[in-house]
Amino acid sequence: VMVPTRIFKAIYDPARQEAGAYLVDNAAGVEPKQVSIAELEEITGLSIFPTIPIEVKTHSMRLPAPTKSWLC
Repeated sequence: VMVPTRIFKAIYDPARQEAGAYLVDNAAGVEPKQVSIAELEEITGLSIFPTIPIEVKTHSMRLPAPTKSWLC
């Protein structure tokens, strides 16, 4: 079974035209970091939210600090 080395959660708010993501190494005790969708796409090689404008992808929205329950 292949296990991913990193996991992410991407968020898009169409009302505010903002997007961002959390990215974390798949290891115990590692804190997630916030990245823009453009950064996430570069890291993963995936097209995240392909129809949103590049301006939205390159600016990371302000996200709340993740809680420990987010990592479980």
